Amino acid sequence: MKVTIKLCATMVTLLLVVATLVSGCGQTQSSSPAASPASPKASSSAPASSAPASAAKLSGTIKVGSAFSLSGPWATSSRMYNVALEMAVEDINKSGLLDDAKIELIQADTVDTNEAAINAFQKLIKTDKVIAIFGPAASSQAMATDPLAQQAKVLVFAPNPLPDVPAIGDHIFATLAMYGDMIPGALKQLVPARGIKSVAIVTQKDFPLGVANTVVRREEFKKLGVQIVVDEERLAGDTDFTSLITKIMNAKPDMVAVDGLPPGETLLIKQLKTAGFKGTIWGATGTATNASVKADPQTFEGVFNLTGWFPGLPGESDKTKEFVKRFSDKMQQLPDQYPIAQYDNLWMLANAIKKAGKTNDVQAIRTTLTTTEIDGLQGKLKFNEKRVQDHPSVLIEAKGGVYVLGKP
Repeated sequence: MKVTIKLCATMVTLLLVVATLVSGCGQTQSSSPAASPASPKASSSAPASSAPASAAKLSGTIKVGSAFSLSGPWATSSRMYNVALEMAVEDINKSGLLDDAKIELIQADTVDTNEAAINAFQKLIKTDKVIAIFGPAASSQAMATDPLAQQAKVLVFAPNPLPDVPAIGDHIFATLAMYGDMIPGALKQLVPARGIKSVAIVTQKDFPLGVANTVVRREEFKKLGVQIVVDEERLAGDTDFTSLITKIMNAKPDMVAVDGLPPGETLLIKQLKTAGFKGTIWGATGTATNASVKADPQTFEGVFNLTGWFPGLPGESDKTKEFVKRFSDKMQQLPDQYPIAQYDNLWMLANAIKKAGKTNDVQAIRTTLTTTEIDGLQGKLKFNEKRVQDHPSVLIEAKGGVYVLGKP
């Protein structure tokens, strides 16, 4: 009996020792960082992926659509969007951020009509089965096409500074600051600096963004005590502005504020200058690109505009300077907010995919996209609760065939 009891006691002691060792090992493991696979080397344009270490390795093809004008009157200026996207695809695929998965960019032509843009979206959604679409640039096309993507649960990265666009649905993300939000700050600079007491406003009435901008402009001019002496509308197809310009010249405004798309806006400004107008001209989103200024330097000389980003802003990073050089080498012109937003936001999408841990689950990617933040070329970027990226308001002025930082 004594032997049995002694043997049992010995066995109990051994079991306690083993249990203590196992417990100690467990504590040691939990107090140290878990082993994880090597982090992929992401491009300097984006932070490393924040996906959990246990996520499965990504593989396969990720189809992303591009819906911009490849032909028609907007083709030249629209080329910059696709060049920036092509650069981003190359950099992301080389970075290893998405493991073995690769992004494939599929381009569709929106020409310059809503019908063509709708056809482009339908092809990308139904035939190509993309998970996301970048574009279109024109707000009128966006209002016609983005509901199709929302219904199909396809993500849209919309380069449209019109609040109505992201309001279409929870799959629509606006990559530019809302132009209307930037107007008050710009006018507070321009009006006192240039002694503006009166203004003529001309709006393209079949351009939704222009109509929305004019509403804000009217309100702000009135707040600043500026008299609106002319308030007229035009259509996209108008080319002869003789009667309109006669009315403006007779009213003798200090400023003419135009809001529309080229070629109409370009023609209006050209005819206005030919008539001898010497006051301040304020353009709008339709011609806030270096491509527009480069195409007609004399017409745009001295014209003011607004943007959310511009090359050479104080504090610009080395990676941004590198992008500007690469883009300029390809396009023979400086980038502006439109192409750089495409580059940054394809990186946004790539990081959201990495966080989701899935390449083609749009709902999971949409969810992670709402909380994704990157250190992009334009600075730290994320979407707010309205799925809009916030950017500062930068006043620019056309000088010598290119926009420069504005000095009113």
